[in-house]
Amino acid sequence: MKIKVSQIIELIIELSCILMLGFLLIPQNDIIGYNTSRILVGVWSIISTLLVIKLTYKDKQFRKINCILNRYFIPYTLIIFLMAIYSYYTYRFALWDLLLIFIPYLYAYLAYAIAYVFYKQKSMEKMMDKISILVVIILVFKAYAWYQYNFKGEIVFERLLFEYDDWFRNGMQRVNAGYLVGIASVFLLCKQTKGISWIVYRLAVGFIVLFLMYVTAFRYQLIVTLFTCFVVYYFYKGGQKKQLIKRMALIGVVVYFLTSEQVQNLISSFAISGSDIGYSTLVRLMNVEHYGKLMWNKFAIFGIGFISKASPTALSLMSYGNGKIFWLEDIGILGGFFRFGVMAVFIYGYLFKHAISDCLKLLKCNTQIRTIMFGITAYMITSCVMLNIFDGQRAFDVPFYIAIIAYVEGVFLNKNRKNPML
Repeated sequence: MKIKVSQIIELIIELSCILMLGFLLIPQNDIIGYNTSRILVGVWSIISTLLVIKLTYKDKQFRKINCILNRYFIPYTLIIFLMAIYSYYTYRFALWDLLLIFIPYLYAYLAYAIAYVFYKQKSMEKMMDKISILVVIILVFKAYAWYQYNFKGEIVFERLLFEYDDWFRNGMQRVNAGYLVGIASVFLLCKQTKGISWIVYRLAVGFIVLFLMYVTAFRYQLIVTLFTCFVVYYFYKGGQKKQLIKRMALIGVVVYFLTSEQVQNLISSFAISGSDIGYSTLVRLMNVEHYGKLMWNKFAIFGIGFISKASPTALSLMSYGNGKIFWLEDIGILGGFFRFGVMAVFIYGYLFKHAISDCLKLLKCNTQIRTIMFGITAYMITSCVMLNIFDGQRAFDVPFYIAIIAYVEGVFLNKNRKNPML
């Protein structure tokens, strides 16, 4: 049987997901190593981009999607390379250390390959269904490791369990949810099936929510995911009468939920003096003040660049108190602004603007693709407020955001309004 190029590219994307989601951390010993796997994904991203550009050079239909991608990636490439050069000379990084910082910014280029597979399959669902299943499977492994350690005192899947050292809350070891959790939640919620399949997909989303609530114990990510679920159901495809009833019921549930004691306790936990957990809020405020003063003193209109504790010079800028460190990763999109300065307006603004624009264009289209677009946009923008999408813990989500935006916009701009993809 002849294998199509699009199938090879899809396989590369799926292998990248397996590496990035942490499946190679399940065995006791390293297979290819943490850094090696990320470098591989970065290299694959560049190679697949060049391959897609060559394959679609004369494809007039894909050219619209390609143009959208090019308009983002040409300035993006210039910005990140200039920032890498600036950081290398300013902070005197070793080349290997700088490479490890730089690699997550290469993941974004996988957007070309993802958009190409969407285009060839005439659907986002086929590939995203597989990837969503991979996300749920790895979360099951992590949840099992978390339960065994915290309630049975047994260590299983050690490298998944202790991916981050000394990461406790309420006396329990926490486990990071990892990449693509929000994106998988949207696609699982948007599945328009009936019977047992419908129940299975909703249970999968419920499992993700419970994982964020108890295993990761990440308050903001939990809030963002619940908000995204609300947005998806609000715009869920259906008849006008059915949609109206569903929306009224949904708003009622949300009002009740927001006034509940559990939610009030969750909100109060963010207060600086409200609880021990509120200390993290205080640290973040101190973090913003620290880097704000640093940028002001240096008049760093183009940002302070890539900083890491791997460089003694950079570490001195990040340190405070008794050897503690202010991480840019802890302050969301502000961390991106401190890193890129005014150039952050393009890095983030282009994606947000086009995502919102696509949503507005699809507002009156009662379609599944509208629901997906609203869900992805809600998660991307709201999560970025506190969880910078370009940070190492979330950077692999970025190519999917870009590919979805480009694919939806490229299809919507197609003059053939009878296109089955809409």
